[in-house]
Amino acid sequence: MNACANVAGWPFAGLLVLLPPGDHVARRRGTVAEIDRRRVQVVLDPAGEAATVEIDVARGLYGVDGYPITPDAIRPGARIEVVQEQRGADWVIVEVHLLSPA
Repeated sequence: MNACANVAGWPFAGLLVLLPPGDHVARRRGTVAEIDRRRVQVVLDPAGEAATVEIDVARGLYGVDGYPITPDAIRPGARIEVVQEQRGADWVIVEVHLLSPA
């Protein structure tokens, strides 16, 4: 779990999205085009380019209300936000937020 979520208290963890990201954090939003088990094809905003995102069930998957969800809740047509953190030279997905269900 995100250490900041522990400090904020679980019911208010969703509000942490409002914090400005640091230099080592990237937030990418888009619409799910297709999904197959652990891989999600996302059309990213605003560029409109397609990107494949690997969803690891051990990572945080959160719904609109900030509570944990299962990967089954993410369907084609849903809007998601992927939070990535830079670790060395690699960008690692830390959390996936469901912004609006399909």
